Amino acid sequence: SDTHITPYSSNFFGQSASYMTGPEIQANIVETLLSNENLKQPSKIILLIIHTIILILALILFNKFTTNKGIAIFFSLILIVCGISFYAFNQFIIIPTASLITGISMIFFGNMLLRYIYIDREKQRVTKAFGKYVSPAIVEDIVKSGETPKLGGIKREITVLFSDIRNFTTISERLEPEQVVEMLNYYFDNVTMAVLEEGGTIDKFIGDAIMVQFGAPKEFEDHADRAIRVALKIKEIAELYKEVLPELFPNKNLPTFNIGIGINTGSAIIGNMGSSTNMGYTAIGDVTNSTARIESKTK
Repeated sequence: SDTHITPYSSNFFGQSASYMTGPEIQANIVETLLSNENLKQPSKIILLIIHTIILILALILFNKFTTNKGIAIFFSLILIVCGISFYAFNQFIIIPTASLITGISMIFFGNMLLRYIYIDREKQRVTKAFGKYVSPAIVEDIVKSGETPKLGGIKREITVLFSDIRNFTTISERLEPEQVVEMLNYYFDNVTMAVLEEGGTIDKFIGDAIMVQFGAPKEFEDHADRAIRVALKIKEIAELYKEVLPELFPNKNLPTFNIGIGINTGSAIIGNMGSSTNMGYTAIGDVTNSTARIESKTK
């Protein structure tokens, strides 16, 4: 019964712990004393330098790379530290790893937490700035890209689309105010869906008109094609509305529902414009003025 647990005893992975007999333990002690191969530990200063270098390296790597790469780097560093410790142990040198692994883990999870907080705040900021104009998917893309659009103003080539309802004055005069709002909301709901599906940005609603821009805040190389596809969808919505309008408001003798659409591509100044208390993300320049004039000719 002269058996004892040693540092080599283990019951990991379901294996029973291995014990060593007393004479064998004493024989190992004697061998260590005779061979002078006793375990040594580097000085505290050397250990501090090694730990500091590895922790600074971990901090730099975790900040530089994305979260997925950071996870791979984290486990790689742990394996490297354990590998170095194991190799040193075979050379009768003890390098403590618990504090080093704890430090690497704290840096990694702290970096993850700060990154999450930053991304969450950035998403809120972008959503607040652009959520009213673009689809949630576009907001998500902007946040993921890490290249937040400048709100102060930039110059960019975009495509602008203007559309309004023909004979709207006559229609509004023959409907009650609540019915006018109901009609516009029903129509613009469908138009808005078509715009957001193509990544367009709703610049503004101007009474019965809508102004849309393509290519900002998110850039698209095919912004002109997207505008044309939206125009065709709006045309389809208008054709359906011709049939729906008399059903919604019978006996009102409303004129036939028609729309106009103008599209133009060119350079514009884009940014948050307005007063300090009331700002809106919009585009200004020749391209917007020309688009409005083109639209007015599409009677």
